[in-house]
Amino acid sequence: MPPFNSNTPSVRTFEQDVAESMQNKQASVLHVALAEQEREKEIVVETKKRRGNVFLYILAFLFIVSAFGLIFYAYFFYTPTQNVTIPPNLVATSDLVLSDETISVEVDVQNRIKSLALLTATSGIDTTLGVVTRVVPYVLETNTDGTKKSRGITSSEFFAFIGTNVPDIFKRALSSDFSFVRVVDDGMRAGIIVQTNDYERTIVGLTDWEKTMLSDLEKLFGYTRRIEIKELVETITQKEVVKTTPVYDPKTKKTKLVTATTTEPVSTFEEKVRLVNDDTVFTNDIRKNIELRIAKGGSGKEYLVYGFPRRNTLIIAGSVDVFLRLVDRLPKTN
Repeated sequence: MPPFNSNTPSVRTFEQDVAESMQNKQASVLHVALAEQEREKEIVVETKKRRGNVFLYILAFLFIVSAFGLIFYAYFFYTPTQNVTIPPNLVATSDLVLSDETISVEVDVQNRIKSLALLTATSGIDTTLGVVTRVVPYVLETNTDGTKKSRGITSSEFFAFIGTNVPDIFKRALSSDFSFVRVVDDGMRAGIIVQTNDYERTIVGLTDWEKTMLSDLEKLFGYTRRIEIKELVETITQKEVVKTTPVYDPKTKKTKLVTATTTEPVSTFEEKVRLVNDDTVFTNDIRKNIELRIAKGGSGKEYLVYGFPRRNTLIIAGSVDVFLRLVDRLPKTN
């Protein structure tokens, strides 16, 4: 038999139950607290993972959008220039007119409005009075090896491009060489110098072309045949008027005054301005021994002039003064 320990109670008391219960509760609370801390750590880690994933998704989305943007730009807007060769003095071999400067303009046969705007633009052009600037329209053509080269357009291509209704007989009579110029006169004027291989056929073609020449060259030469007319416009209104009329009364054998209100028309005149078409006709004239055809409106304004300073050279200009300036700029012949 084991020795009896007097310090060990043989009977379980309420105090012992309470103490044991408190120890168990403290252990449970500690366990719950530790578990809660672990759960919070897991939540923080999971949140960081989700944020990281969202950030990666955003980066991936931006990358895809940028890639599509680059592809769209490359397909619709980007034009490689490393294979394009444009001579510094395009078509500089033309000697139809002695100009002060020469500029080249790329034209697009698919976009006539834009190309006409470039041909008639004044930016980059010397605006000093009397300066003649030669504007050379050209197109880019693709070679068999994929490179591109510039080519100055011919006279027939030029007249077709600007939308003229020139007769076939006129086009067939022209040589391929021509010059389009801008001349500083009373404003910026235009001119065309072209050589012809058949004088008689050119005359026949020009006479036929006069029917539409003014409208065909209106945008290129920059004029408008609408003019302002001032006129007095009459406006008639009705105005009340009080009139007193003497009336004889046979019964009383006396005359009495009778007042009555009537209306009478009253005219007022006001000066107004309206736009009308300037009736234009071609007439003959001679300047410096050169026969000219001048399109002049009823207002006296000159719109177009053409003539042959030489039998094989045709000049179409925006005024007589510009025509004569271009005549002075023709190369001397032996």
